[in-house]
Amino acid sequence: MTFNTKKMIIATILVGIIFILFLGYAFNSIQKVELDIKILKDEGIDSKLNDIANSIIDKYDVAFVDDISLKDIGIDILLVNHENKSACIIKEQSPFAVDYEKLDKSIVYCNNYIVIADGVKTLIINCDQLLGNSTVRAIANAYHYEYTKTSILSPKSVVYFQTVEQDEETSFYRYAMIESAKNAYFNDEKLDSFYYYYDQWAYYEGTNQYQEVINYDYYDGLKAYVMAKVWASIDDSFNVEEYIDSYKNQYGIYSKDNEFAVMGLIWCLLMEKQGTSILNDSEMRTDIYKILLEGVPQGQVEANELRNEYNNKFVQYIMFIQETIKVCEEDMAEITPTSPILMTEKYSGTIKVAENHYIYIDYIARDNENNLLQQEYLTVHIQPYLMKLFVR
Repeated sequence: MTFNTKKMIIATILVGIIFILFLGYAFNSIQKVELDIKILKDEGIDSKLNDIANSIIDKYDVAFVDDISLKDIGIDILLVNHENKSACIIKEQSPFAVDYEKLDKSIVYCNNYIVIADGVKTLIINCDQLLGNSTVRAIANAYHYEYTKTSILSPKSVVYFQTVEQDEETSFYRYAMIESAKNAYFNDEKLDSFYYYYDQWAYYEGTNQYQEVINYDYYDGLKAYVMAKVWASIDDSFNVEEYIDSYKNQYGIYSKDNEFAVMGLIWCLLMEKQGTSILNDSEMRTDIYKILLEGVPQGQVEANELRNEYNNKFVQYIMFIQETIKVCEEDMAEITPTSPILMTEKYSGTIKVAENHYIYIDYIARDNENNLLQQEYLTVHIQPYLMKLFVR
């Protein structure tokens, strides 16, 4: 069984699952996992993987964050194409064919993962087209694994997923923080309004809680930021404002599990605009917004109109969650669950129904027989060492 990325790991931690070799999170203990890689020096590389490898190598000297480039990170990148059973590895800016059959499938059946191969930290990237641009994903994950740590995250105390119990007050202030920060970045407005919404959000979130949420902003936001930077470097038509707005759900607000990435992304953009370092150490990242707001006076905002608009959207959003849960509860009563072996997995959002019980939105996966599994809403039940999928 393989899981998607950051979202499933948090659920996994909550129920104490140890079997997490296939997650997109880089736990220090998991980074010690060894992977044997047999390089085929006299054989050609699959053409698709060769193109991806060369596009990554072409960006090795580009400093996407502060003055740090892939060359500075010094990580090997293993590219895998499960559909045609091929693989290659980038070592010191040169690609080499890899014996796919010799790879440990219990490790390489994943979206992305970090291991040690021949004593070198190695990033595995699944190049399945379902997952999007492999070059963007490879570079973003390299920075993400190198410069963020799960040790600062608090999955037991931070409500990460969408739920019917979401607090509208804190959700509103998070939304207002994002929108005011966007205005500051794109329209050169002062950060006074952002400061006001941030202060209100921190108050309602709670003194002992808001820093734990901020840690997720940085964790998810840095990756989203690097993805935006890479997209801008390879696609002249890329628009960062449209990229940010793409995180909004069908109701025009940000789903709970997207707030962290969007808020952290905009923080990175504003720090870049100010000429301030983004890759600070963990101690300096304590309350990253205070770094951003140093010397900024707190504004006063009349937010009634924005609040009313948000309330209407939030009500519809919660109704959507309730209706989705009702449909998926019927699935659990009628469907016998299965546990397929998955090579690739993708979904746009996660709803937490109860402990060990989740719903994936816009779910699509590919199993080890190359069959596609696709559902608008997929009910998932988590057990130790196992995930059960209620597939219609």
